[in-house]
Amino acid sequence: MNDATLLTASLTTEDSFSFQCSAAEACQLLREKDAIIESLFSQLKKLEEENLFLRKENSMLSKKNRRLNTVINTYRHMLFGRSSEKSFEVSSENIAADDKAPTLKPENNNLLKPDNNNLKRRRGAQPGHKGHGRKIPEELPVIRKIIRVPEEERYCPVCGKECVAVPFTENSNEIDIELKLFRVEYVRERVKRSCNCDASFRFVTAPPKPHAIPKSKCSHNLLAFLIVLKYLFSIPLARVLAILGLEKEALCAGSITGTFRKLLDLLEPLYQSLAEVSRSERRWNIDETGWMSFIRWPEKKGFLSWMWVFVSTKVVFYVWDPSRASSVPLSHLGKQAKGIITADRYRAYIKLARAVPGLMLSFCWAHFRRDFIRAAKADSTLEPWAETWKKRIAEIYRLNKERLESKDSAAQEKLEEAIKKIKTAILTELEDPKLTSKQRQILQKAQKYWEGLTVFVYQPDVPMDNNCAERALRLIALGRKNYYGSHASWSGTFAAVCLTILKTAALNGLNPQAYLRYYLDACAKAQGVPEDLERFLPWNIPQEALKGEQI
Repeated sequence: MNDATLLTASLTTEDSFSFQCSAAEACQLLREKDAIIESLFSQLKKLEEENLFLRKENSMLSKKNRRLNTVINTYRHMLFGRSSEKSFEVSSENIAADDKAPTLKPENNNLLKPDNNNLKRRRGAQPGHKGHGRKIPEELPVIRKIIRVPEEERYCPVCGKECVAVPFTENSNEIDIELKLFRVEYVRERVKRSCNCDASFRFVTAPPKPHAIPKSKCSHNLLAFLIVLKYLFSIPLARVLAILGLEKEALCAGSITGTFRKLLDLLEPLYQSLAEVSRSERRWNIDETGWMSFIRWPEKKGFLSWMWVFVSTKVVFYVWDPSRASSVPLSHLGKQAKGIITADRYRAYIKLARAVPGLMLSFCWAHFRRDFIRAAKADSTLEPWAETWKKRIAEIYRLNKERLESKDSAAQEKLEEAIKKIKTAILTELEDPKLTSKQRQILQKAQKYWEGLTVFVYQPDVPMDNNCAERALRLIALGRKNYYGSHASWSGTFAAVCLTILKTAALNGLNPQAYLRYYLDACAKAQGVPEDLERFLPWNIPQEALKGEQI
């Protein structure tokens, strides 16, 4: 055959068909096949690259979605969740026999204690407890009211003869209250000279009752009462005046506020004396919280100021300041301060410790525990891990309590051993590549602040947490919620001054209202601030001065 020889190719199917093509056409088909294969490989490569990109994007979006879910869960808990951080577990012992509904049982060792059978039980009166009855304190003043037998019952219903009085009665008691304002009228006696001596005056008048604020219409007792209700019980002044004015005995809020403004000049020197005592201490619990001021500060854009608290052995000292920086505690304590500060991990305290060589930081274990609680609430998959760590921290609290109660070297050794186990657990878990970013962040933070977390181990007088400072700030949080803050600069200072005086009096076992009244009486007698303020500090008040003051 010549060049036109046909090349025969046959493809057989179920229907058996064949076709023929030239060599040129066959080569063209092969080239097209190679091009198609190359195109397919090119598309496959692009799809693989696109798939890899989408996988990375999906992983990134999954992480972002998880992070946003944790934020949503955190804010949802802040809005609608329980504020308590106590742990609860469902126990078979607490399942009701009638409806089989499980009840929550606290897991905290402080709430539960073993009985004789080593079984946990709730605090308080147990089933079968006899109780103490409805007793009324005998020291309360008594107002006797006689209830007469009704006139229609004083005669016999059969014969109509009148009943005879008997010397015995049937008595019962109840506790009542009477809250109302009343006016005290002071009648100043006057006498006339009966002699003819040369004198510039013939009449002698009794001196007026001394008052801390001249011409004020409010007694010291009423002023102390209003200050205690506003700052110690966080009741707005307008609400207090409304309560006192239920029987049309209203006071003017403006005049009360003006009197408070004048009282600041008398109370601030006592406040400064307590500040000196606070500085001289060697251990403080410090915390801060926001306080609205409605004052335009030159260096601030907003109106938020801050209320700081320094809790020491003798003094609960409050400082109101527009700044949350380390300059505030540095200004109060001074650069020569020496001692131990218990606080949270806010960077202002770390900066303070760096600026003052004599200060040592002890970090709060309650905040360390709170990291795990918040992690579990934000991401439910972390709950088992968080529960494990909460139990470890609870064990440290228990061993520290035993150490403080027994003051035994064996208890000290147990505490030190448990602290070493905590440190080992942190290092071991940080080596796990499966840790989430949140878990790693919490453990790395604990590792970073470990030195401050373990100060209490070798300093038994240092508390494990900062709860006493947070409790002292609770009054600020309640006041902020009830009356929002201060509308003037002097008002913010007055709040800090009053809270310091009242809380320090309570810390030293005095009645805050009576103590404040006692000091105002002294100011009235001195016609200003008393010269020797040392004797008016709560721990220096002599017992004979307390008689009649009900402190």
